Formats: sequence, C-alpha cells, structure tokens
Amino acid sequence: MGWNKLVELIDVKDPVPIAIAGYPGMGNIGIQVVSYLADKLDAKLTAKIYSEYLMLSSNVAGIIINKDGTFKLPAIEIRLADKGQNRLFLVSSPVQPVPWGQLEVSSLLFDYLKEKGVKVIFIIAGFVDRTLYNTVITFGDEEWTKKLEELGSIRNETIRSVIGLAGANLTLARLRGFRYVFVSGVAADYLPDPKPAQNILDKLNSIMSLGIDMEEMGRRVQEFESRLRLKEKSEISQDETKNESMNYLG
Repeated sequence: MGWNKLVELIDVKDPVPIAIAGYPGMGNIGIQVVSYLADKLDAKLTAKIYSEYLMLSSNVAGIIINKDGTFKLPAIEIRLADKGQNRLFLVSSPVQPVPWGQLEVSSLLFDYLKEKGVKVIFIIAGFVDRTLYNTVITFGDEEWTKKLEELGSIRNETIRSVIGLAGANLTLARLRGFRYVFVSGVAADYLPDPKPAQNILDKLNSIMSLGIDMEEMGRRVQEFESRLRLKEKSEISQDETKNESMNYLG
C-alpha cells in the first residue's frame, strides 16, 4: 500500500445521505458540475484525502501554487452543502491518481462516506461524441435514473468503459453496497465545454430541488460559444487563404 492520509477539517455529526463526485476528464464536465454546485451552495470543506498516488498532470509529484504565492498538495476534497433539505457531500480533485492507485484512494474515500451516512452517490463524468452532443447519458440506481430520463436523459447504450476516479468510484460503490447513479454529459471534443455541464446541472437542480442560480453558467456557455465561433471563422479564413495561394503558379 502507498501513503494515503485523510485529514478531517470539520467533524460532521449528522448523517449526509447523498454525495456528488466529479473529477478532471473529458471536457472537464465532472469537475465543472461539482465546482459550480460547491460555489452556489456555499459548501464547506470538511475533509481532504492526500495520497502519493495524486500526482500533477505530467505524472510527477509536486505542489499546486496559488495566485497569492501559497501552495497546496493535490488532494481529493470533500465539501458539505447544507441548505435546508439539501444536505450532501461534493467530492472533487484537481488531478487524477495514477492508475494503480485509483482503487486504493477510492477505498479511503468510501470509508469516509459510509461513516458519514451516505447512501447514494452520483458520479458525474464526460464523454465525447459529436453525434450525441449535449445529451446526458445515465445508468445505475433505477429510481434516480428514471427521474433523469423523465427530464430527457438517455439510458446508457453507448459508453463501454469508465476510466479514472469515476470508474474506480463506481467499482467501490457497487462493492460497498451504495446506491450509485452515473451521469455523463456529452461533449463535441476534449475542450472544457460548459454546455454539457449546464445540462447536467439543470437536471440535478430539478430532481433534487437544489434551487441554485444558473445565470453564471449561462454566461459561461455564451462566452464559450462566442470563442468557438471566432475560432471557426479564423480556421475558415486560413483555409481560404491557403487555397488562394495554392492557385497561384509562379
């Protein structure tokens, strides 16, 4: 076993029935969803999981330096959102563990979630398929899957593998007897796209009655689409220039 350490920052005494987890990945959809929820629900950091398996994106050990000059170790961060009937954990991480440490780190996470009373975990991820762009694909717990289907989500017939922490979390959820719901937004490519994240947030907002303000996410989508249109125009202009230059024979 490698070095892993859970640091509890707040002693959560009352049961927390639901957790939502999202990590870096395709389109960064999972971490976008969880980060937005944490911000809008004013979630408090309750625990961190440190591990030698949590490396920087280049697969080297290191630290993350903040804008103010302070730094922190990469960690899985667990936040508590406690707004009336909405009492849930939000789980995220700025990095993915190395493949051989994913189950070990997930095991420590699920020990904590079980101790705190979590019964259902939503695992948010991303998938790339231009033909299904901005749809939401789901599978898992029948009750929650049906609720998502009623809002236009598609029951999974497309995704054949789930990798990284999302896949490891699904494995541990099943082994430990948690009810689990996998929710994937579909992006057109690997760019961090806020539109699939917005679609998932709308659905979670509805089925959980979260009452979160979606205005800021709407602005992010508009800004992303505006940048995308400029990029496409630039590429078309470059292609036209290239074609014109190829027509000239000196």
